[in-house]
Amino acid sequence: MTDWHRVLFSTFPRGRPGTGLILIRAAVAITALIQGTLCLISDAQFTLITAGSLLALIAGAFLLIGLWTPIAAAVIGLCIGAMRLSLVSRCRADLFQTDISVILAITVCTGILLAGPGAYSIDARLFGPREIVLRPDPDSRS
Repeated sequence: MTDWHRVLFSTFPRGRPGTGLILIRAAVAITALIQGTLCLISDAQFTLITAGSLLALIAGAFLLIGLWTPIAAAVIGLCIGAMRLSLVSRCRADLFQTDISVILAITVCTGILLAGPGAYSIDARLFGPREIVLRPDPDSRS
């Protein structure tokens, strides 16, 4: 495993911690999917908010299935922050109208980024721990 794999995919806990991570991932992902869909429906023309909404939809789908989890969480957090700071035009249907909801969402995204995807994710299948079984060499009998 290369160094960037170790940084991005550090832990894959099972059991209750893994279940907690999947619940947190699902909550953030579903929120991002709803926000992205609402923005796409409410804006008739293509704007920066539409691009941000599409990005939030893709990142939300990735986060929900646990693919590239830290990257998806960072993208969602950045999209929420950018929308709230009006770096892009505002969506008419906005789930993050208050500062506290934005702070909470970004904090949870940061927590996902730091905690890792958990055992119940595609990342765990791709980058999780592996068991290496060494068989005795049949030519070297003692």
